Amino acid sequence: MRVTVYDMIARRFLATLSPPSLSTITEVHLRVGDTAFAAVGQSMVEPGWREILPDEHEVAALPDVQQGQELIVREVRVVEDRTTPPPLHTQGTLLLTMQRLGLGTKSTRHEILDLLFRRQYIGGRSIRTTAAGRALVDALTIYGPDVTDPEMTRHLEDRMTAIAEGRATLAEVVDESRRDLHEVLAELRAHQPSLVRWLRDATFLEKDYGPCDACPDGRMVRRRARNGWAFLGCNRFPACRRRLRLSALGQRLPWAEPEAIPEAMRTPPATPAT
Repeated sequence: MRVTVYDMIARRFLATLSPPSLSTITEVHLRVGDTAFAAVGQSMVEPGWREILPDEHEVAALPDVQQGQELIVREVRVVEDRTTPPPLHTQGTLLLTMQRLGLGTKSTRHEILDLLFRRQYIGGRSIRTTAAGRALVDALTIYGPDVTDPEMTRHLEDRMTAIAEGRATLAEVVDESRRDLHEVLAELRAHQPSLVRWLRDATFLEKDYGPCDACPDGRMVRRRARNGWAFLGCNRFPACRRRLRLSALGQRLPWAEPEAIPEAMRTPPATPAT
């Protein structure tokens, strides 16, 4: 194990001192009848650092072909398969995407992500949006589309860069930004009742864990005690004081909690209580 780790570290270090790797990418477009196909190949020109740190997923080279050349179709196979979705973002890949789109600065992107996590718009190591996060984006797309357009933030970042480079004055950029934001906020305020109702309903659905088994009209929703422990309680509280255990995975468990919910969550029973 130590030898393997040492080999990986040594190869990566030596690769940083090696010359660049040069390769050519070839893309071939073919047509068989009315169906179009495309193939991509890679040919190595100068191996460079790849001699020390080879790529495990290197693209194979394509045979030499000429434009307009007719090829013989030797075999046709029908393969049944399913497309796979793109991998979920991690914090690292999401930060790179934000950088590519010009969203935030190097010092603010981490703060933006932290805020999204704390407000529970996103969650998980492989990041997924919550119902509240999706509802927020959907609502803003309808009632304030400029807010969800990366171009708005990118333009503001470019204007701040222009101030630093002396191409614009602070007063010019502030006046321009104030004018743009005033129009956006005016549109959001005009639809404020619809936005509030949309987000409130989405937040309830995110927390709804089904009907209360102690009263006819209640719904079990996720609540949080003063010390931070989560549990399920009837939304008709204090008329109904039904409480249930909430597992670490956020699942509703089928046994009732004692009144000391936080203490019981720290020492859950091995079997359902009767």
